[in-house]
Amino acid sequence: MRKSTQRIMGFVVLALVLGQPSLGKGQDQGPLSEWGKDLYMLRCASCHGEGGRGDGPAAVALKNPPADLTRLSKNHGGTFPRAEVMQCIDGERPVPAHGPRHMPVWGEVFRRERSDSEAHMRILALPAFIESLQER
Repeated sequence: MRKSTQRIMGFVVLALVLGQPSLGKGQDQGPLSEWGKDLYMLRCASCHGEGGRGDGPAAVALKNPPADLTRLSKNHGGTFPRAEVMQCIDGERPVPAHGPRHMPVWGEVFRRERSDSEAHMRILALPAFIESLQER
């Protein structure tokens, strides 16, 4: 597939995902969130914990504690900051609390492992799952 076609498809998927209503705990998350859960457990849970509270087994070894991902909506006036989460995962947004970037720049990792379009889908899938962890 041509790179321009991949970009267009990525924008279409992004528009569809961003246009979806927020989902709370226990609601049907769909395949994107299920894929996000698998990625989260593989890539994020060791630091952020299985429940997203920043209490993963590797957290004690970190200079700066991982963020409590369950409070993102609460800390943003009740709205899940999907775009900010995507930027943080992709590496576009620095995380000052991390000091020097200890959290992997997952966008770079994903693009090394897969095509740009699949890397983009992973960057969409993780926030879809993280949104399901939000305190209500």
